[in-house]
Amino acid sequence: MPRVEYGMEHRYLNDKVIVITGSTRGIGRAIAEACAARGAKVVVSSRNKESVREAISDLQAKGYAVSGIPCDVSGPEQLEQLLARAISLWGQVDVWINNAGLSGGIRFLEDMEPIEIADIANTNITGLLAESRLALTQFRKQEQGTLVNISGLGGKGEAAPYSTVYASTKAAVSSNTRSLSKEKRGPGFSVFAVIPGMVTTEFFRDMKVSPSLIERNEGMP
Repeated sequence: MPRVEYGMEHRYLNDKVIVITGSTRGIGRAIAEACAARGAKVVVSSRNKESVREAISDLQAKGYAVSGIPCDVSGPEQLEQLLARAISLWGQVDVWINNAGLSGGIRFLEDMEPIEIADIANTNITGLLAESRLALTQFRKQEQGTLVNISGLGGKGEAAPYSTVYASTKAAVSSNTRSLSKEKRGPGFSVFAVIPGMVTTEFFRDMKVSPSLIERNEGMP
């Protein structure tokens, strides 16, 4: 892919420090590159150490200010280390983007194992709450900061058959965003949710599908 050159008029994120969880592939990776291309200092992360290394190498080769470490958002100590990486390199965090999430695929609830359900909930809900708490604590020290939650199917309260667990967590993400946005912290704080819609990434290509739903899934636009 050819590199897109941005003039100074497009570098409106100059020197902003942006932390993005789940950012070595898919939407998270696209967010990381878009922010870096516009002048931001970006910290990437994901569960996979090699994926983090490859993402950093690729983005740095394009001349972007990018660092990162492996991070499972369901682990509080790893989240602390992710924040510490941003602070040690660049002194602050201007934007924290909660993008890390697990799907569960297109499946009947009864086809999923309890441990799978717990893993999705721990990442998409418990992990997001821990991320948000950490980011907001840092923002309070700085007296400014922006928190962005990536929501998804179920985030508008709609029914999502065969994606019940995922949709339940995304409904929680949207509720979390609405609640946090009403907590008054001062003029320097912002909380947003983004629902990007269906995007062709590994997130969809690699998902599990219940046997009786395979034909239905193959007909998905």
